[in-house]
Amino acid sequence: MVEENHNLQSLLIRNCERLRQLHKGLDTLPLLAKLTVRNCPCLELIPITRSKTCLCELVIEDCKTLSSSLSGLEDCTALEMLRISCYPNLTSIPISPSLLALDIEGCDELSSLPGGLEHCTSLQDLAIANCPKITSLSIRNLPSLCELHISNWRGSKNLQTTSLTRRSYLCTVAHPSIE
Repeated sequence: MVEENHNLQSLLIRNCERLRQLHKGLDTLPLLAKLTVRNCPCLELIPITRSKTCLCELVIEDCKTLSSSLSGLEDCTALEMLRISCYPNLTSIPISPSLLALDIEGCDELSSLPGGLEHCTSLQDLAIANCPKITSLSIRNLPSLCELHISNWRGSKNLQTTSLTRRSYLCTVAHPSIE
């Protein structure tokens, strides 16, 4: 069904309890700009390939058996919003420099953001919650950052920032050991 809809721009897949992988039909959707996958407990693979240069928004929520990486995400050069929630096996996230918003929650095995965030100079909104293995975070050189939300961070006090001068900047850090 998906393969025959070449003009599809937005795709929402949710509550598919038996779905194990998204078929290669996603490769045939050159205009796909928004992909949302929610509550697919058996999903193991989301094929993200170089043909996804139009993908602007990716949301993955409550897909507990997905593989440990989101390979191919680095080729999504138009990706502006990435939200990942309840993805316990995730160990690595390739970060696109085009990101405007990054929201990560409930990723038990994620220990770092590869390469840091320094190359995401357009990043405006960053939220990280319930990622117990992330022990340090650098938000230096993010001139566009307006909102930062960090909660239930079990890591060290290692939060590296620079002077934040934007008026609209909001910082919420909810951890008893962070000052």
